[in-house]
Amino acid sequence: APTPSQLQGRFDAASSPAVGLVVGLSDDELSAVHRLEAMGFPFDRALEAYVACDKDEMLAANFLFDSQ
Repeated sequence: APTPSQLQGRFDAASSPAVGLVVGLSDDELSAVHRLEAMGFPFDRALEAYVACDKDEMLAANFLFDSQ
């Protein structure tokens, strides 16, 4: 599993203004992002974390809560 610092690096790269984020998500993957959003995170942050965590919903949730 990626370390928190590796995840932060991925998140920073994904959210960099110089990098456009174009992601194709299945319906199930989009539902996972919406569940993260329902936990109180903005959609864009939930999406970035989900992608940075290799589309692992639990890891993305932990990352988001740990980075508050």
